[in-house]
Formats: sequence, structure tokens, C-alpha cells
Amino acid sequence: MGTVQTDSAGNSYIEVALPNGDRLRVTLVRAGWAGTPGVRIQLRDGSGHLRQGPEVPADSVGPLVGAVVQLLSSQLGAAQTPNQALQQTAAS
Repeated sequence: MGTVQTDSAGNSYIEVALPNGDRLRVTLVRAGWAGTPGVRIQLRDGSGHLRQGPEVPADSVGPLVGAVVQLLSSQLGAAQTPNQALQQTAAS
């Protein structure tokens, strides 16, 4: 897992390396599009370009993570952890 850093707008973020060399950036946006705190998810490709991604209200992050875990476990097998399922998906 990455370390917490600060972007040019003063938002805190963490970047996580993906198996293909890209990085996933998760940013806490204090005043998101809904006017409340939110979490923005972006992809930093191998050239360093940040691709715009979704911004989720902070109070919806828990249900979102739960839905991702449910989807992965129901479709890729309950015996796998979410990380194992993601690695298997990335390899295929």
C-alpha cells in the first residue's frame, strides 16, 4: 500500500501499484461534486497521465467496497481474497 501524499489542490491521496505497471490513485476530496467529502478514483498510466475517474460521496464508500467484494466473491469464487481475484482478472 502506498503512503498518504498531498496533491496540488491540497487533497490527500494514496497510489497503489497494479500488476501491469499502472497505478490506481484514491483521493479524498474535501468538497466533492455533491458539496460533501468524496473519494475520487483515477488511473495513472505508464506514461504518468492521470485518467479521470468516478468520484463517490464518502458516505457511499462502504457500500461500494461491499458491492465490489460481493461481486468478486460471487463471480470469481468465495475461496479467493479480493486481491487474488484482481490478480487473476489482470492476468487473463
